[in-house]
Amino acid sequence: MGDDDQKALETIRSVSQSPLAQPRHQRNQLLVMVLAGKEKDLKNMTFDDITKAERGKLIAEARRVKAIPDRAEQARELGLIDAN
Repeated sequence: MGDDDQKALETIRSVSQSPLAQPRHQRNQLLVMVLAGKEKDLKNMTFDDITKAERGKLIAEARRVKAIPDRAEQARELGLIDAN
């Protein structure tokens, strides 16, 4: 996401709404929304490919990562960059 939450939200929204979207795109949208501070907006959304249990786990994980103050460490926790 870098420092541009709005761009990240727009990008993931367009990807997840594509007819070619896969379940992982919905999971990524949920994670991006929590990390961008838009968790409250999740209440109005449906995620057909995510069970309630999985959704709860993803939200908890996203909250944990969001609480990390360093963006590079957040990326490492999400597996986006190498830990070494």
